[in-house]
Amino acid sequence: MLKYFVGYWVMFISVILVFVTLIYLLIYLPSQRISQENLENVKKINHGASQDEVISIMGNKGLEKGVWGPDSVYSYEAGILASSNIEIIFNGKMQVRQIIFP
Repeated sequence: MLKYFVGYWVMFISVILVFVTLIYLLIYLPSQRISQENLENVKKINHGASQDEVISIMGNKGLEKGVWGPDSVYSYEAGILASSNIEIIFNGKMQVRQIIFP
């Protein structure tokens, strides 16, 4: 009787581990792919580029917009394990003033 009880628990734990692994992969992999694209694309942006040029290169995936004093800041995902996001800072004329990425 104990043999069957232990067998059911092992099977139950195995099913739970497979389920948790699948959920993790479904959440992690798409986000990581977008982050990798962002890291590759940000290298194509030059200082002085316009807002439209940045959007055409980087796209809108993972974009968060903010204002920091007179400047506008666009923030893109840089990955789950990255120390910070990619930040593109525009001056008052909406031209790239600074690019910060890990």
